[in-house]
Amino acid sequence: MVRLPYLTALTTLFSYGLLFAFGQMRDFFRRLIDWSKSKSKDLKGYAPICLGLEDFYTRRLYLRIQDCFCRPIASAPDAWFDVVDRYSNDNNKTLHRTSNTTKCLNLGSYNYLGFAAADEYCTPHVIDSLKKYSPSTCSVRVDGGTTNLHTELEELVARFVGKPAAILFGMGYVTNSAIIPALIGKGGLIISDSLNHNSIVNGARGSGAVVRVFQHNSPSHLEEVLREQIAEGQPRTHRPWKKIIVIVEGIYSMEGELCKLPEIIAVCKKYKAYTYLDEAHSIGAVGKSGRGVCELLGVDTADVDIMMGTFTKSFGSCGGYIAASKEIIQFLKHTCPAHLYATSMSPPAVQQVISAIKVILGEDGSNRGAQKLARIRENSNFFRSELQKMGFEVLGDNDSPVMPIMLYNPAKIPAFSRECLRQNVAIVTVAFPATPLLLARARICISASHSREDLVKGLEVISKVGDLVGIKYFPAESPKLAEQKKNLSTKVMAFSYFEHHPSLIDCAYLLCMPTENSFLPQQVGDVTNASSCFLHCYSSDDNPQLPGADARNLDSSDSIDIAVLPPPSVVDQISHTPMVAEPNDEKAPKQQVSGEKKRKIAKDQTSFIAGRPKEGNISKQRRPHGGLRESNDKNLKADDDMKTPKPREEIPAGCIHVRARRGEATDSHSLAERVRREKISERMKVLQSLVPGCEKVTGKALMLDEIINYVQSLQNQVEFLSMKLASLSPMLYFDANSDDYMNKAEVG
Repeated sequence: MVRLPYLTALTTLFSYGLLFAFGQMRDFFRRLIDWSKSKSKDLKGYAPICLGLEDFYTRRLYLRIQDCFCRPIASAPDAWFDVVDRYSNDNNKTLHRTSNTTKCLNLGSYNYLGFAAADEYCTPHVIDSLKKYSPSTCSVRVDGGTTNLHTELEELVARFVGKPAAILFGMGYVTNSAIIPALIGKGGLIISDSLNHNSIVNGARGSGAVVRVFQHNSPSHLEEVLREQIAEGQPRTHRPWKKIIVIVEGIYSMEGELCKLPEIIAVCKKYKAYTYLDEAHSIGAVGKSGRGVCELLGVDTADVDIMMGTFTKSFGSCGGYIAASKEIIQFLKHTCPAHLYATSMSPPAVQQVISAIKVILGEDGSNRGAQKLARIRENSNFFRSELQKMGFEVLGDNDSPVMPIMLYNPAKIPAFSRECLRQNVAIVTVAFPATPLLLARARICISASHSREDLVKGLEVISKVGDLVGIKYFPAESPKLAEQKKNLSTKVMAFSYFEHHPSLIDCAYLLCMPTENSFLPQQVGDVTNASSCFLHCYSSDDNPQLPGADARNLDSSDSIDIAVLPPPSVVDQISHTPMVAEPNDEKAPKQQVSGEKKRKIAKDQTSFIAGRPKEGNISKQRRPHGGLRESNDKNLKADDDMKTPKPREEIPAGCIHVRARRGEATDSHSLAERVRREKISERMKVLQSLVPGCEKVTGKALMLDEIINYVQSLQNQVEFLSMKLASLSPMLYFDANSDDYMNKAEVG
């Protein structure tokens, strides 16, 4: 849901109302003039092709600013391209091209990995295929339109996305609009996300199936719709549905948001519904190896029944594909009109996709694919964070290369677009009907071909134009606050759970690291993620990552990355403040442990909740405060270590250290606990000023669910504070799925 301030909503509605009123007045006088002239004309009974109300928006709103759309280019869509200059002599009703061009920074093309321009590996292979196969097959696939390249690409796509088989189509839009009617028809049920692409909408309408919509990216509402529709059955007859298909997108093209795929898959499995995933904007652009949201969010591709994607975004070509089981693909080859009657993909375009996928997989003999994937991720996160620092309202999740900047007011659409073009930055503006009427935006697409200098240039121009047009709806981050966030290690929580352990236990440290501007995912060790959070474990001593540590998916709506404290090489860069008594401190008495108890502790020792120890010779060392750690040193004896405890490592400033205990406390334990609590209280005073409510997690053993709930509450507090800073007036909350709005009676 997009939160729209009251004043912005009011001015936007007033602007559209003014345009509508003047447009109606002009149409009224136009009808009077045409009526006076029509007496001498004979229309011979023909009705007008275009009625006034049907094209009112086009004539009275779009034509005024059509120079901001459909801009022709005269070069490859690389990081910089040539935009053809145009002029109009009739107030933009008609536009005329010139022979002049302007070199502009390209922030509008879908060239995510930079393959749309000349490539050292792809371009020579494409030229060779052009010489061998010609530009077109001039035939459909079932006749003479299938070449060796088409068969090779289908096998390569199936292997790349992790499905048994795949089928190709010549156009990405047609892939959705033609496949959906072939998969489901009358008696079936389609449940579609409210912000799905128009190709999905048209395909669902043309299928003849009943279509129901669930709230954007809301698994809970999806479950409500599924439960209700399954209970009611088909209209009038109430018979069971023949089949149910849930359709979602990997990255939503107008929002830049990642789909909550794990939760949606779980709901579909629960109610035995098929899942249709559109990865037009995510395949090749996200994931460690570019395999899309399934790889990014840790979803098994076997759980997704039908995977759709296009070659126009990340691969620098055209066309689309469907990947599914062999039975589904064979069925589509016999029934889908786009396969039976449409001309097959151009052979050079097929070769471009083959070469691009091989570069991504590293099969070209280089690591350029991995470098491109790393660069698109770094560029996207950098550009998004800088825009948010400047005060723009940016939609979407981290790692997504799609970044919508909210404009709202119709007058700001042409002002922002034209001024950016004057300063040699080409961006795309989007308005109704592609978006709801009140939610106009500028959509920026980042590419791996952009250098850091290109991005800085674009940010400077967008910031200047944003100040001029007035679209910075949030306060900009002050340099002082940015410096504080860089120096602050930020929220650190502690969690440990050793079942069956009888004594005091040291805790692992959960580190929640932000970016420079807000509490968003940041790389921690090997963990980098966008909207989905991952729990990754590290030991708190000299041993680095815990053996066998597994990642656990958390709620993807949190937009917070959680990880256990990194190895000491990372921790040493953070300011340290001791929070517990050192072993040599007189206030911390030494613990005496008998040999029998030592053996029992070693026997009852269990692994961390995140993973099991590696196989091999692992001796267990007793820590001075009752915990156990693992070591691969064969010559190390546990008894010697327990007799001579090693100094306890210090804990980073700003962290909460929680110790769990089983059984009754002895006097020595009580004394150590008091010393520990006194030093914790000192640090908590500082932390409480930064994070209200953090005292709830001290002094008790925390289960994983409690930590997750606590992080979610922190995010809600941060979100509320940002809203409060943005405006002191009452807020109107607008539903992004419709043009209607509801007053939530909340004050920002």
